[in-house]
Amino acid sequence: MDDRLIPIPIIPEQDMTPWFAALERLTSDQEHYKRTSHEAKEAADFYLSKINPNDLINHLTAFANRQESVPDFKPIN
Repeated sequence: MDDRLIPIPIIPEQDMTPWFAALERLTSDQEHYKRTSHEAKEAADFYLSKINPNDLINHLTAFANRQESVPDFKPIN
């Protein structure tokens, strides 16, 4: 964790070739882009239809209340 108690990510090395190939296809094949974009939007809409924003608000509020009792807690300014 850093000095603000934020976890420092560990990013493993990886082969970038598949990422480059995916981006190449998305930027060069308009039909593939449209289909992928449509599928992504449908998945996002489905996810959003199943969540309740109040659950997140309640979770974050409870988390914030617990943090007040943790010694050396440094809020992000």
